Amino acid sequence: MQRWAASDAGAAANWLGHLPDSASRDQAVSTFAGRISSSDPQAALQWAATIGDQGMRDSQTESAARSWLKTDPRSATAWISNSTLPNDTKTRLLTPNG
Repeated sequence: MQRWAASDAGAAANWLGHLPDSASRDQAVSTFAGRISSSDPQAALQWAATIGDQGMRDSQTESAARSWLKTDPRSATAWISNSTLPNDTKTRLLTPNG
């Protein structure tokens, strides 16, 4: 998934969109979101939201949000502040060196 996402993220996303919910799908989506988070953190956040496993979803969401904070702090901060993320996660993300 890492190589596919790097070489043709659109095709990888299309394939992922057709997978049934399962632990395997969650892992593939997590890998995909992790791979695209530096180039398209907003898309990574959207994909992370589809992960069924709560811990994996939370981890990928936080990772994508951190990537977004690096590239567009203003937009990322607004999204994080208005998101449904737990308050402790928001605080961790929005606190320098958090």
